[in-house]
Amino acid sequence: DIKKLKWGEIMKINKEKLELLLARKCISGYELMQKAGLQSHTFSRIRNGFPNLRPKTVGKIAIALEVNVEDLLEK
Repeated sequence: DIKKLKWGEIMKINKEKLELLLARKCISGYELMQKAGLQSHTFSRIRNGFPNLRPKTVGKIAIALEVNVEDLLEK
């Protein structure tokens, strides 16, 4: 079941889900940052709960973790 975002709705990664996925994949945040092609300040903002992420950024993280975007987002 895919949640449809309305135009202008924010994308926020659930930090707990992200940490669980990192543990499940046995990779560090730094390794994810490299694999997803993110800059360190972007990854720091994600880990600190910055709510307004670009869809492309969330997509890169999902691809790097081999999960669906919906698996990362707060409900």
